Amino acid sequence: MRTGIFIVLTLIKFTMKISVSDTQKQNIATVSAIILLILTVIFSDKVQSAVTQSIRNCLNVIIPCVFPVTVISFFIIESGFPVKLKLIANRVMLPLFGLSGNCLEGVLLGLTGGYNTAVKCAVKMQEENTVGEEQTKRIALLFTNPGISFTVLLTGVTLTCSLLTGLRIYAETVFYNLLIAYIYNKIHKLTDDKRVIRRETDITEAFISSVEASSRVIISISFNIIIFSCFICLVDNIFPFISLPLKLITEVSTAVLYSASAFPLCVTAGVLTFGGLCIFIQNLKDLRALKVKPSSFLAIRIIHAIFVTATEYGFSLLFPESVTTASYFPVKISASDNITGSLSLIFLCLVFLYSVNNIKSLRQPTKKVF
Repeated sequence: MRTGIFIVLTLIKFTMKISVSDTQKQNIATVSAIILLILTVIFSDKVQSAVTQSIRNCLNVIIPCVFPVTVISFFIIESGFPVKLKLIANRVMLPLFGLSGNCLEGVLLGLTGGYNTAVKCAVKMQEENTVGEEQTKRIALLFTNPGISFTVLLTGVTLTCSLLTGLRIYAETVFYNLLIAYIYNKIHKLTDDKRVIRRETDITEAFISSVEASSRVIISISFNIIIFSCFICLVDNIFPFISLPLKLITEVSTAVLYSASAFPLCVTAGVLTFGGLCIFIQNLKDLRALKVKPSSFLAIRIIHAIFVTATEYGFSLLFPESVTTASYFPVKISASDNITGSLSLIFLCLVFLYSVNNIKSLRQPTKKVF
């Protein structure tokens, strides 16, 4: 029953985004909630098992892999790059991608930080008015990448136990990001006249802000993983013939874990690059704020995934002995087995110590000056 209420709240959250009247939204949410509650009660044992497995995956795999890289990415966004580096980047990125040096953070962090980083960085740049509207669109549209956490750490180190496999898939995703951005700029040529802006941010404030933003991202990711696992579980019991494609296109971590055990590595690489509909839903609000067409964003993700899948398939034909298979077993793996687990704990300890000191400083009485 608690799982059913959890699903209902999420359903209401998603239905509020539908472009219909308020009355229609309420009707859709109410009817859907009743149906899901009934299904959850009927398949309560299987739903509970799916939720338990999802929580285990989040704690043992997703959070240790994603949290450290996300903190570092948001820290760089908050602190910014040196002006000299942006001036050098301006000479390269402007003719190739139509992006000025002010877009350097968005480009690099989009390629390294993960699915949401490029869009979040573009929104921040739009709020600060450091780059033009068209350039923020390009950052969000063309430089969304699975990042190091999902390709190298999750797929490479955790699933295949091969760092080189993760690095190869990551290199493929980055290459096609740059290629698609280059082709896009050739079709829609863009020049920029904004000067490179100097940003001064306190390091402590930047770190705390990055940890807070990363925590929100991790909570959102874990929340969606659990919700989509429940949804897939219900669909699998009602319409088993469509559960397979749903597992591959809905939520990326579930899709990667499933495809790695059931399909060749090239399929896993494609699923990883696409990111799933869950990532699309998470970015939907920010994409609208950036005036990016959701259909264009989805189309670019599909094209990107096709290119990476084809490349990985060709690599498997040319070098079959170099292609590793998945060796992931959810029941056996623990958080201590993940190489980034200790880094996550260090970050969490630093946040805890800073929070304690903050509370102590707030409790100290302030001296009155007469």
